[in-house]
Amino acid sequence: MDLKALTRYIKNFSFDQCPAGRRGYRRILLQLFGFLGHGKSSFINSCKYVLEDTDYVNYAGANMSDEGRTTARISYKLTESLTLVDNRGCGKMDSYETGEIFAQLANLLPLDVPVEWSRGFRLVDRIVDAETTVRSSDFVFPLFLYSIKKRIPSNEVEDLKKLLQNAERLTGIFPFVVLTYKTFGNLTETEEIFRKMGVERIFALENYTTEDHHRTRGRHEAVLTLLYEVIREVEFLLRQPRNPIQEVKDRKQFILRFIWEREMKSLKTEQESRRVKENLKLGKDQYREEDRRQFDEEMNRLVERLEFQRQSDRQKLEAEIKQYKMMVEKLNKKPQCVIQ
Repeated sequence: MDLKALTRYIKNFSFDQCPAGRRGYRRILLQLFGFLGHGKSSFINSCKYVLEDTDYVNYAGANMSDEGRTTARISYKLTESLTLVDNRGCGKMDSYETGEIFAQLANLLPLDVPVEWSRGFRLVDRIVDAETTVRSSDFVFPLFLYSIKKRIPSNEVEDLKKLLQNAERLTGIFPFVVLTYKTFGNLTETEEIFRKMGVERIFALENYTTEDHHRTRGRHEAVLTLLYEVIREVEFLLRQPRNPIQEVKDRKQFILRFIWEREMKSLKTEQESRRVKENLKLGKDQYREEDRRQFDEEMNRLVERLEFQRQSDRQKLEAEIKQYKMMVEKLNKKPQCVIQ
């Protein structure tokens, strides 16, 4: 299929064209998620640049910095049936940021408003507050973006694999992986790492940027092929019975269970930490008491030795005095010589 045919297919896609009809859906919500500074905003600009076929516009505020700047869930309409969502990226993979990612992926938080990173059960309150804005007619499709420039640390592979697997449990779709900056690193090595995680669909591309938006067939084709494959995947999935309202409920249950287990684990860890501190304090008190006891015992032994020595010296002195007295008495009793 040539570029014009791909573009026409993507722009004209509608759920009405699916063999089973809409099944309650109105648009595909392409959920972009990943780490800070991996090219999500530039990808959005590239998609709009390719589909709209107009001058390049920095819609998503992308820059050349490696630091991510998106702090809200911002939606970008591509066609009547296709919308991109630039979700707030995470800086680390702890349970709190992961929970935020899942809540965004599940489409349980409002679009086009700032995203706060909250701790405790505050995320539950935000999900409840957003219930009136959540649209069950959105077909949630996860896209995980990763920059080739960022080598995947070996100690993070398992965490990343778990993140992708949970995204599948949450959405029913194993995320498509989009590798950005494909000429800035070892593409083959990175693709192999993701394949070992179970990723089947991997797309590598170079984003258009404000500094470099010279149109090329290769970059246009990479973007269009990805969007085409997303639509084809949705058409395939719609061959099976689906209930969008039940899917929202299931996603909400997943998130609430995740938050509950996270908080229970956090509470248990806090209790264990407190117990360890108490034991350490008790141990120090016991140690001080043991030191005091040993000191007292040593002092008692020293006093006893001193007393023993004092008694011994007194006895010795008394014996010497007695001996001296006896000697004096003996001398006094010795007969006196008479001088004629």
